[in-house]
Amino acid sequence: MAGQSMPAVKAFTYYRRKLGISELAESTGQDRVNFHSFRRWFITKALQAGQPELVVQIVVGHKPQSVAASVYLGGLTMEQMKECVEAVKLPS
Repeated sequence: MAGQSMPAVKAFTYYRRKLGISELAESTGQDRVNFHSFRRWFITKALQAGQPELVVQIVVGHKPQSVAASVYLGGLTMEQMKECVEAVKLPS
């Protein structure tokens, strides 16, 4: 999985640096600002938006936790994954 996510991690780091946001964000007292913190934020917002946990797990690249899903699920449709992503609204 690390190899598959590396382009996204690099793109996020580039974007964060372009905006001038330090990884530690010491000046604001916030937690680390990195790709993992973005994933944590996305998962939280997707679940708060009412997206099924299984869909969120698969969208972010986690292995489904249930035996039925990990053994028998043939995958999600692109529409299911798109709906999950679009349910999360970026702060303005």
